[in-house]
Amino acid sequence: MDLEKEERLLRAAQKSKGGPNLPFGELYKAYSPRIKGYLLSRLNDQTLADDLVSKTFEKALDGLDSFRWQGVPFSAWLFRIARNALIDHIRSEKSSRKVRLDETAPTKSDLPTQFEELVESEEDSLLKKALTQIPKREQEIVYLKFYEGLTNREIARIKGISETNVGTILYRTIQKLREKLTED
Repeated sequence: MDLEKEERLLRAAQKSKGGPNLPFGELYKAYSPRIKGYLLSRLNDQTLADDLVSKTFEKALDGLDSFRWQGVPFSAWLFRIARNALIDHIRSEKSSRKVRLDETAPTKSDLPTQFEELVESEEDSLLKKALTQIPKREQEIVYLKFYEGLTNREIARIKGISETNVGTILYRTIQKLREKLTED
């Protein structure tokens, strides 16, 4: 969704009082699959991810009046809410269960040939192995950048760090991953 359309929908959603909020519904349709994908990558539990998606959008709708448009995609705010909802859930459950990034697989829109699948499978397993050897914070930033396709600015807002810091972390992490992959 382009920023102009997103801003129009947000402003209309903020003005909508009483009854169904159709502009917010459009935002939900546009972003709920990405939020769910993010949560599934961290939880690997479909039902819980659905619950947290609902909580994320409920909190977003409740806080819509306090949202101020600053030219940054609405999704950055949603990802931050989703991340906080996930942290709240983990704290409330005092869960010791950890979901590793290597348990998730990226989705593809095109169906590859069998040979491409074999090559990709081997590359994926090497990359997943290398990803397990880096800290969780770096795993999450890599996921948001390369699996969700977010910009450094969006990631910075979600993680609560500077955009420059995101770039530095990504650069160093990619260097580490390259080293690990060339060793293997």
